[in-house]
Amino acid sequence: MKKQSTIDEFFKRKHTISTQDSEKPPEIVLDEDSPTPNVPNTDNRFKKLHLEINEIDLNKLERDPGLRTQIYDYLVNERDTIRRAYINLGPFQHTLSVYPISGQETHKNSFQASWFKLYHSLEYSESLDDAFCFPCFLFNKPSGMGHYGQQTFTIEGFQNWKKVGGKSCAFLHHIGTECTSFHNIAQKSCDDLLNDAQDIRNVFEIFTEEECKNNRLRLKATIYAVRWCAFQGVAYRGHDEGSDSINKGNCR
Repeated sequence: MKKQSTIDEFFKRKHTISTQDSEKPPEIVLDEDSPTPNVPNTDNRFKKLHLEINEIDLNKLERDPGLRTQIYDYLVNERDTIRRAYINLGPFQHTLSVYPISGQETHKNSFQASWFKLYHSLEYSESLDDAFCFPCFLFNKPSGMGHYGQQTFTIEGFQNWKKVGGKSCAFLHHIGTECTSFHNIAQKSCDDLLNDAQDIRNVFEIFTEEECKNNRLRLKATIYAVRWCAFQGVAYRGHDEGSDSINKGNCR
């Protein structure tokens, strides 16, 4: 008769560790010549992070659009502070007596200082001889693609001066005619950032103590209702949730 196989023949049994040995942590013996183990120090990491935040001097921010750091390269918690500092400084509209001439030999052009009066958010970089957009720089994202001139007026710089003016003006195309254009959204974000009444901290402060208690009561009632429905295995909503329905569901 063939011997019946057991499960131990298919799996290798691991060596058991006695309870006495498991209670004692393994001792690590280091020789004098052995290198120190590379253990990450979280305290030093947070100290470095705090140091980077304090190193930002708002009074010494780079103004030239061609040389300044992009907003998304700063720490997340410091971006709004940097944005407010730049907004208080305003667009960098450096006026020169004579601007460099560039373009093709047959059609050379240069930047015009009069454009600052027509386009208030326009900036000029003397180091690159390029034009930039101030609000778009403040709220540009590293993955922001698809909007007309977004990367051109924030990172690369615009220098095709022959396309300025007329119906096909590059500045007007960048601004856009719809409120959903990237430029108009960025401009609205600048206005909202300076509106202290919309700050979430101020919004919470205007709540009275009675309103806070009522909100907590509603939240507790909702949590109890959701837990009861989950425990009983019943649906949260009903088959008919119309305005005339007398039974809109268990959480209505």
